[in-house]
Amino acid sequence: MGEPLHKYPECRLTKKGREYIGKISKTESGKECLRWDTQPYGTPKDFLINVTFSDGSLKNVTYSDHFSNLDTWSHKNYCRNPSGRERPWCFVMDNHVPWEYCDIPTCTDMDPPKCKITQQGGEYIGRKNVSHSGFPCKPWGKNWTTTISGIGTFFIPAFPDYRETGETHNFCRNPDGDGAPWCFVESRTFNYEYCEIPFCEIQEVQVGPKGNVYPECRLEKPWCFVSDPDIKWEYCDIPFCHNLEPPECKLTPSGGEYVGRLNTTISGFPCQHWLAQFPNDHDSVWKSLSAFPDEVDGSHNFCRNPDAKGHGPWCFSRKSYDRDVWEYCDVPFCPRTEGERCDIRVSGNCMSPLECRNNQRGRKYMGTKNVTKSGYPCQLWMSLSPNYILEANEYIKTKSFPDDLHPSHNFCRNPDANPGGPWCYNGAGTDPDREECDIQSC
Repeated sequence: MGEPLHKYPECRLTKKGREYIGKISKTESGKECLRWDTQPYGTPKDFLINVTFSDGSLKNVTYSDHFSNLDTWSHKNYCRNPSGRERPWCFVMDNHVPWEYCDIPTCTDMDPPKCKITQQGGEYIGRKNVSHSGFPCKPWGKNWTTTISGIGTFFIPAFPDYRETGETHNFCRNPDGDGAPWCFVESRTFNYEYCEIPFCEIQEVQVGPKGNVYPECRLEKPWCFVSDPDIKWEYCDIPFCHNLEPPECKLTPSGGEYVGRLNTTISGFPCQHWLAQFPNDHDSVWKSLSAFPDEVDGSHNFCRNPDAKGHGPWCFSRKSYDRDVWEYCDVPFCPRTEGERCDIRVSGNCMSPLECRNNQRGRKYMGTKNVTKSGYPCQLWMSLSPNYILEANEYIKTKSFPDDLHPSHNFCRNPDANPGGPWCYNGAGTDPDREECDIQSC
């Protein structure tokens, strides 16, 4: 028989195995590993590091700073090598021997994979050195290195290869717990950008029974916080959907749950990749990573709503007049029944409104009139053309409207309390850019 095949991530790529992200949780002698986030024996001496950076600043490298993605809870009780010992190890329940090494095999293929296991990719030790938009990565430099007395000069422990890479290290990494591996670049508008590192394909996709229909089943893997302070969170036992193709519609007004594949805006502009900083530089991934309903990698340019923005899924698109440009996408509500048509919804529920206004301003008018008093067609409220309305409050604020906006919504409304009553933007693209509508009184 030949040698057993050891495939990443259930093996180590380097001698020390700091990049190991597998799920072995027993030591060489068979002892069960303890959870890292409980710190059962306090903070070991090799975790106590005070570093001095090239600019003279001091930093205390915390216990969690030694772990990939700068957290301890996600590593549970799996064998790891956060402090750079000889190989992966873990704490055990033994007053005489508080920790032991684990028997983690060396990978059959020692070349670093070109992919990541986790969303943040803190374990990635690949050789990619170009950012998402194609900018060459700059060396990390002295600001990310430290001299530890009696040991030497290294990159800070958050680098998975911090003791094994030279001064010219310019590979994509995630030493600060950001949304994905990144690097510094030379650009006039931004100084860093995420890298296009795909997820490793490590498991087969499961398909649920025929009776499992969305939304009463899952496309991703939901979880929730729990009351147990030692666990903090757990996955929920939600069955997989039989059809894993995500629906191209939303269930809620904000559409935060949408995981479809639409990647153009309502005006037809292609969506920018979320991990790219060009043409629009932004911090959506850094600020709202946990709000994405799915995983984000370099190929992800699908419409999403990570910041619960106004009226539904959106994306960054073209850039104009030195402004960052985003626009809503054409993601309709999911029909409650097959063949259902619904033009007016309130909190997602279909309504049959009156075609009249109950006072002069008509703030509560929810009818379907979509032509101005001069006969101009109304512009879609969620579209930026022909009139650019991104700066207008009604483009974002949901409370300005008495009903839910949706991609085909171009009905006369009065979101700014105009004294003349309901109005709309001129969809013909001519003067005037907006005009009131002829809505009869009830």
